[in-house]
Amino acid sequence: MIYLLRRAQYPLPQIRPVLDELRRSGGTDALRAAVATRRSSLTSRALALVEAAGHLHDGLTADRVGGTASPSATTGERRLG
Repeated sequence: MIYLLRRAQYPLPQIRPVLDELRRSGGTDALRAAVATRRSSLTSRALALVEAAGHLHDGLTADRVGGTASPSATTGERRLG
């Protein structure tokens, strides 16, 4: 179980309470909660990265004056100057 949690990049401080709960109660509630928390965290991070990529794309392809895509950005040509 530790191998799977570490492979999913769970930090060691988050693994200990899960294992302690499993030993103490024999149940999987702590494990399920840890997995749900990690999934939520990864989803939030992924959405933030996608949003940031969209902003980066907009900034790189928009004409600085009019806010529309410049011909060089849409055709792939490079402008000098």
